[in-house]
Amino acid sequence: MQNVDDHNTEIMDAKLRQVLVDLCENERRHHAAMMTRRFEILALEIDRRRLSGSEAAELLRNTADTLSNQAQGID
Repeated sequence: MQNVDDHNTEIMDAKLRQVLVDLCENERRHHAAMMTRRFEILALEIDRRRLSGSEAAELLRNTADTLSNQAQGID
């Protein structure tokens, strides 16, 4: 009986690990899609406002600060 319980536990552990791996993969894909969209928006803003290199760099720095604050939970 113990062998059956051990085997069932191993199966459940493997399934749980796979669920966690899948969740992490989905989260990475979602994050990448969101960052891609954010870069697209920045590029459009730079183009629309015809920003100089210095102005575009400042916009990127401000965006990086915003993202950093969000990551730290500082809104």
